[in-house]
Amino acid sequence: MIRHTGANMETVRKRNRAAILKFINDHGPASRKDLADALGLTPAAVTQICTDLFAEGILVETGVNVKSSGAGRKKVLLDINYEASYICAMTIEPEYTTVAITDLRGQVAAKKRCKTNTSITPQAYLDKLSQTAEKLLQECGTGDRRLVLWTRRPEAVLRHMASGMSRCR
Repeated sequence: MIRHTGANMETVRKRNRAAILKFINDHGPASRKDLADALGLTPAAVTQICTDLFAEGILVETGVNVKSSGAGRKKVLLDINYEASYICAMTIEPEYTTVAITDLRGQVAAKKRCKTNTSITPQAYLDKLSQTAEKLLQECGTGDRRLVLWTRRPEAVLRHMASGMSRCR
């Protein structure tokens, strides 16, 4: 019997991609060589992943590291394009619901807080929140950038359907 352990190549690639983004987010701009050294990846793997991230608009080159010493090529610094994607965060609580649009740094671009409407079905309420999110996205001019949706406590709508709170406008 063959026992499968470990991860497939796609999983490894996703983990390496996440590690590169986390490193840059935590430590600031870094060169491909610095990423390879810090993360224990091959330079080829870092270059391949970074090429994909450039194509998606997630990474950008921010210039040359002027602190580079020695002969040879200067280190080109890579950074995250924090406006490449936006996050739509929804927090649904018994009394109030908040819908916010943030960039990847968590800087709020647009936000709306309203009373949680429990007089309509949960699906109808989520549809209404989706419309609210769409309006907020238009207000902050996100264009066709990707959007990540994060919600907290959607079950609150279900638990408090009978509370009769006013509608979200």
